[in-house]
Amino acid sequence: MNAPSPRSRVAAPGPWLAVVIVAAAGLLLAACPSSPSQPLRIGLNPWPGYDFLYLAAEKGWIAEAGGHVEIVELTSLGDSRRAFERGQVDAFGGTPVELLLSRQGSDRRPRAFYVTDWSEGADQVLARPPASAMADLRGKRVGVEPASLDLLVLATALDRAGMGYDAVQRVAVSQAKLPGAIASGRIDAAVSYPPVAQTLRERFGMRPVFDTADAPRAVLDLFIADAGALKRRPEDFTAVVRAFHRAVRFARRHPHEAYRLMGRREGLSAEQVRSTLAGMHVLDLPAQGDLWRADGAVDRTLRRTGRILRDAGHLSASPAVADLIDPTVVQNAGSRP
Repeated sequence: MNAPSPRSRVAAPGPWLAVVIVAAAGLLLAACPSSPSQPLRIGLNPWPGYDFLYLAAEKGWIAEAGGHVEIVELTSLGDSRRAFERGQVDAFGGTPVELLLSRQGSDRRPRAFYVTDWSEGADQVLARPPASAMADLRGKRVGVEPASLDLLVLATALDRAGMGYDAVQRVAVSQAKLPGAIASGRIDAAVSYPPVAQTLRERFGMRPVFDTADAPRAVLDLFIADAGALKRRPEDFTAVVRAFHRAVRFARRHPHEAYRLMGRREGLSAEQVRSTLAGMHVLDLPAQGDLWRADGAVDRTLRRTGRILRDAGHLSASPAVADLIDPTVVQNAGSRP
């Protein structure tokens, strides 16, 4: 199995506590659309797939590509979504879950415009021995963070095992509280990701009975922006995509230097960054094309995520996929020298 990468959406014990602090100034920004005289504000939680944008900023490649951008550091996917819904950022890193919930829960018009990566082992369902397969969890209590990507991971795991969505008992537990829920016997298994997944393995001997290496392209990470911002500031978004692409290519040629710079943000060594990236597939610009076509990975994932959120009671209706994406940013970035 691939070494997992840290979907560090919440603080957890150990050195990962140092990964990020909310940028208070970003959260205090007025909830109004940014103008070209202001930087384009992008909210990011700590996740290796997004860290290539930090590398691009560190190297000055966003500005070099013509972008006027400010990265706002946030602690979790939920924080990023809420900052977006309040107008405190113009764009954010998220998953199809945040995209759909933002569409339903706010007046903003979120559009996915770039796929940064897909999970290849980072997201897991973990259980204590003697459980060794999803089938062993039938009727068991599984800790799942509500209204989060965990729902998609659990549904994927159950589907791969030929089990219905109600084959297990879903218990609402945030990632930070999973260790306590296991220790108290409140749950038998959990949907998790590093660093919490590592804690569950080390403290309780839990082992994966499913991970996303068994479901390629089922879990996508995206850059998401308001439709109005995409229309007003195409040059900035094109610069973001081109600089991200440049950072991914640079990391392939010079991994140690790239991972050293990326690791500074999360307090990791270059080797630790390399290990965390082993559980995901990071995408450059040429890899985007097929993902955005009709019935491509983005289309399929959005449709499936919509069904799962509706079944879980978090979504009243799924909008058309065409109203949730804007592939023109990728097209414009790819057409320029």
